[in-house]
Amino acid sequence: MNRRQAIGTLMVGAAGALVPSVASGCVMTFQPGAVRADRDGRATFTAFIRLDHRRCILADPPDCVTLSPKNLKILKQSGWKKVRRGMFSSEFEVQLTANSGALKVLRECQKKGISEGTISITRS
Repeated sequence: MNRRQAIGTLMVGAAGALVPSVASGCVMTFQPGAVRADRDGRATFTAFIRLDHRRCILADPPDCVTLSPKNLKILKQSGWKKVRRGMFSSEFEVQLTANSGALKVLRECQKKGISEGTISITRS
């Protein structure tokens, strides 16, 4: 193997080490992590989206975010606000239509696929 081939092999090996084996996109989190609704089935929480790429080619929320409620009605949403570079938050007030429900937050990235986060809400 000559020097050029050795450098090429080394570069391919190093690049492979930097690529994670499991693709993941943006990170969705919720505060609080576990939500209990009051007697009327109402609950409040905050959703956070941390972008995976510093120079994301997608639009900032809300243009690129899909909300999928299950057994709940969204009463209020503050809208997505920039917390800091690459981090957005939105406050929600919801009402359960059953004993438990969930809100799924989805964002599709061309590089990493669909990122999603789900928060479950139960009646206290």
